[in-house]
Amino acid sequence: MKKLTYILLLLFSTVAFSQSNTITYQAVIYLPSGQNAPGVNVTNVPMTNKNICLQFSFIDANNRVEYQEEIKVKTDEFGMVNITIGNGDQSGGYASSFDAIVWNASVQKNLQVALDARGLCNQFEILSNEPIASVPFANAAITAGNVSGVVALVNGGTGATTAAAARTNLGIGNIDNTSDLNKPLSTATKTYVDTAITGATIVDADANTKGKIQLAGDLAGTAAAPTVPGLALKENVDNKSTTATLGTSDVLFPTQKAVKTYVDTAITGATIVDADATTKGKIQLAGDLAGTAAAPTVPGLALKENADNKSTTTTLGTSDVLFPTQNAVKTYTDAKVV
Repeated sequence: MKKLTYILLLLFSTVAFSQSNTITYQAVIYLPSGQNAPGVNVTNVPMTNKNICLQFSFIDANNRVEYQEEIKVKTDEFGMVNITIGNGDQSGGYASSFDAIVWNASVQKNLQVALDARGLCNQFEILSNEPIASVPFANAAITAGNVSGVVALVNGGTGATTAAAARTNLGIGNIDNTSDLNKPLSTATKTYVDTAITGATIVDADANTKGKIQLAGDLAGTAAAPTVPGLALKENVDNKSTTATLGTSDVLFPTQKAVKTYVDTAITGATIVDADATTKGKIQLAGDLAGTAAAPTVPGLALKENADNKSTTTTLGTSDVLFPTQNAVKTYTDAKVV
């Protein structure tokens, strides 16, 4: 598989050491191969509008990585990136941070630049590994071992050899070691602040404003130990049980679904005995019974005379629905024979 090599072109004073503890970096990144046109081989095509990940490694004189960080950036329409080294995500090195890099003009350091063209920061290709030509003063100045003699004001020093001269140069000549209690201005300030705090009014709290509240309503106890008495009347949610087998606990309470599942399972597995003269139970739609479980019937009823049609009238009549009793027939007949 052919290895693709990206081209890094450093432009416009690429590595610039700012007064803050960072390094400004500018470069143009070119694709590993050109774009071919009919009859023309176009080379050095910039990698434009591409999300990439750059890795910067500061390598000490012993070829060890002192500090390493990664920065995700997008190239512009010219393939250029403008970034600040020192503000990225540290990914390696024995220095605890960018500020902890030890700068010394007599000790050579290299800056190694690597690229992950996919922008994932996990597969880098080294683009350059060059010596750092100058020591960033803002960084070197914070290393005590590198400071000697009188440091000028413009370089972050005092420009003096005595404390009094330093205060004068810094414009703080009126500052001395007077105790706080002997400073009229400090005393007046403290008095003002104490008075303001004592007379301060704290508004009542509401849904939109933080403020003071009273231990009433749902609250009780003291300001140091407020309580909510209503909590004692509430069931602990930890006691809610979703177990469908239930049990003998008087602390746990089952959910609606757990109860339904338990009851449905119990009904499905229940055994109902057959009914007899002394026991309630299940019967079969046979014998004198027919129909369905939802609408059982007694077919023999159609062969029976309605008891409401029984007549005890002895005079009888012309009805084809009523039927006389034995006594009614006898009485009617005896009356006719006599």
